[in-house]
Amino acid sequence: MAKAMKRAKVRFVGIPHSVLKSEMGRTITSIEMRLLIHLGLQYNGNNNGMLSPTYSLMKEYGWSSTGTLYKARQGLEHKGFIVTTKIGKKIKGDCTLVAFTWNGIDESNKWPYRDGVKASPIPLNYFLKPKSEWTVQPAIAQP
Repeated sequence: MAKAMKRAKVRFVGIPHSVLKSEMGRTITSIEMRLLIHLGLQYNGNNNGMLSPTYSLMKEYGWSSTGTLYKARQGLEHKGFIVTTKIGKKIKGDCTLVAFTWNGIDESNKWPYRDGVKASPIPLNYFLKPKSEWTVQPAIAQP
């Protein structure tokens, strides 16, 4: 009998099939998908709600335009894939934070979340609901 080989433990970016196969998942653009993947690189399993879509971080992944980054974030938020948990200010170290809606929002020890956003293990799943049922409305204007 052969010995079972041990698999190397590696991190990966996981987007559930249910997210991509949803009605909104079929409307996702290439720049929105790119941002979703790059936000996934920050996710470690217990920091949902503290993901940062800032240009200074995304620049190292090849983002070359703040306008494109803003448009991707705007699209993801209005389609219900992410929710803004903290609205940043134009002060160094005070950035906007977001969470994936298909996972529960984790507790933050560093920052208070904005009004209406609470840490909870229950996913918001906004991409499956009409906007009228969202408890937290998008923080940025509609595209």
